[in-house]
Amino acid sequence: MERNVNIPNTDLYISPMGMGTVDAGVAWGRDAKSADSMFGTFVEAGGNLIDCAHVYSDWIAVDGIHEIGRCERVTGEWMKRNNNRHDIVLTSKGGHPVYTNTHYDLHINRCTKADMRGDLEGSLELLQTDYIDIYFYHRDDPRIPVEDMVETM
Repeated sequence: MERNVNIPNTDLYISPMGMGTVDAGVAWGRDAKSADSMFGTFVEAGGNLIDCAHVYSDWIAVDGIHEIGRCERVTGEWMKRNNNRHDIVLTSKGGHPVYTNTHYDLHINRCTKADMRGDLEGSLELLQTDYIDIYFYHRDDPRIPVEDMVETM
């Protein structure tokens, strides 16, 4: 893999390849051994950028349960087991619809200050960390002024 690239004006160096976690805890990573294998292979190949979102795989019931933040829980448990949070550039996202409702609406944006704070605090808890390197709005809401959304961030 090519060498890591610096994000300008930061001390972050990211691998040219990132790992998405939408299937963490569903198609892979339902147990610690599976998660360790998937994440471990990625890191051994030189990867350090792991992309999460507070809702990834929420829409999929595992053993009849719609778990909120499953991918972040699996990622956080892996980082804790391997004591490697400082080696990972972690991204996550908030502001997305709630996917655990039976009839979720992809057009509902949750970008209020309370929504974003709740998503971020939930992500930090599940990821078992006190920081996320890069945080994105997964959606925007044209009814909320950009200035207000930036202020929230």
